[in-house]
Amino acid sequence: MLGQRGRRTGQAGQSLVELIIAILLLGTVFLSLAGALTAINRGTATNEKVQSIDSAMLAYGEVIRTQVGYQACVGNMADTYQAAGENFITGNGQPGTNVNWRRPTGMVTEVIGVESWNSSTKAFEDRGAALNKCLNPDTGVQRVSLKITFDGTARTAQVVKRKSCLQDQALPCP
Repeated sequence: MLGQRGRRTGQAGQSLVELIIAILLLGTVFLSLAGALTAINRGTATNEKVQSIDSAMLAYGEVIRTQVGYQACVGNMADTYQAAGENFITGNGQPGTNVNWRRPTGMVTEVIGVESWNSSTKAFEDRGAALNKCLNPDTGVQRVSLKITFDGTARTAQVVKRKSCLQDQALPCP
């Protein structure tokens, strides 16, 4: 039935402008949701890397602290601790010495520094490239700095090593 001026009655519809506005609003909402999901996904991946590194740091730190013997100050002590730690982890040292932890592919574990305890100043001391790098007498306490890098993310930590009293029967024990 035609009403006044030729318009049909009872057939209300949406105009093209209203449809375009609705599509734009829905598109904006969906793009916002997609961006939020992407950010959550990236955050989860980063968190997994950090957790892997922290877990590895605990294992590697325990190997250096408890399984690798106290290294006397000879040459580059960081390299000496690094080699001893690698030998222990891979089992290249003595038979049965490997640990129950395996480095994930692409993870790099490093010993980046060793500092000796100076009983006079009551502080750890890194003597760097000094000719007489070692403290004399050796106080039997060292701080070993570790670094683990995995998939572009790096973390550092430190462990304290003490010379065993049974190692050389030193008194007093450090």
